[in-house]
Amino acid sequence: LIGSVPVFAAGSSLYINTASNAVSAALSSLYAISGTGDTALLPGNKAYAMTATGLQEVSSTAATPTPRPTIDDDGSAYKDDTIPYSTLKVGLYSGSGALTEARLENAVGSGYQFGYFDSNRDFHAVGSTTETQLTMIADKNTTLSSGKTVGCYHILRSGSYGSFADAKAAADAIGGFPAYYSGEYYVLYGDYESSAAASEAIAATGISGEPYSASSRCMVVTETRTGKILFEFDYGSTYSLAIQPISTSGKAVTWFKGYKYYGSFQYARLTDNEKITVVNFVNIDDYVKGVLPYEMNGNFPVEALKAQALCARTYAASHFNSRRQYGFDIYADTWDQVYKGLNSASSATDAAADATAGQYIWYQGHLCE
Repeated sequence: LIGSVPVFAAGSSLYINTASNAVSAALSSLYAISGTGDTALLPGNKAYAMTATGLQEVSSTAATPTPRPTIDDDGSAYKDDTIPYSTLKVGLYSGSGALTEARLENAVGSGYQFGYFDSNRDFHAVGSTTETQLTMIADKNTTLSSGKTVGCYHILRSGSYGSFADAKAAADAIGGFPAYYSGEYYVLYGDYESSAAASEAIAATGISGEPYSASSRCMVVTETRTGKILFEFDYGSTYSLAIQPISTSGKAVTWFKGYKYYGSFQYARLTDNEKITVVNFVNIDDYVKGVLPYEMNGNFPVEALKAQALCARTYAASHFNSRRQYGFDIYADTWDQVYKGLNSASSATDAAADATAGQYIWYQGHLCE
């Protein structure tokens, strides 16, 4: 091919690339060659092709090029249409990693509300406690790590109550505990490992009622220090128990499995057994604060941290309901993004998350995936 090309003036260059080699020179220094050996110097840094009628600028006849990704400054142009929730559901423990018992402890706060999340991810409180250390278990005969066994049979008192306060008052009067079953409040007493043992307790204590054990979806809230039952929640497969920390002085922070988290926690028995799937319900901007220091070194330049925060938030928002069958949106590990709460957060990573709060990366009107 080179032999058929006319001789060029001194100092001129001809660059030819093959299928395995890209041209590294500026386009303005390249020549286009036709099938007959005619050549033409490309007039600028644009795309050209040599055709039978001469040099043609490709961009003049090609379709409009795909726009490059852009960042919507505040998310307002698309947020209401394409980002359905501000709350993210992060699967902390699930599947083969589901738990037999799950402990919580207030880091910042003074107790908890009991309740559930609806399909819009709104929390509905149905009870509360001033205890700061809780252990959640399934309503099965369970031996806690402390060595105490909590039985799943109780004495169910007759009648229901109109409020948590009424049920708790009645329960406190006999040393029992309140429960919320399918929208109604009840009072129960004791924990026994069999129906027969509960029947014997009725005769021995004189507390009237009937032996009772809730459904295979029931969750139990116990006091960590003593193993005493504080509350039971059973709404079948419709709703799962949720625990929301209470704080009157700043944003609540909760210890769980050695890590500190913002937000609330849901406990679900998705497979009708004693294992508990634990999900952190957390504002998506607070979630980013728990991802950023684990996906990028916190000493990186601020613009790099901000870029990573944008990527983390955008990835999460594009995966709402992507793990629906497991009860959450996103894993807390490298299946999605590493998320371990606040332990490694720093002023630099928090600042980067705050500086980009509410911002996402868009491509052709859609969240970048």
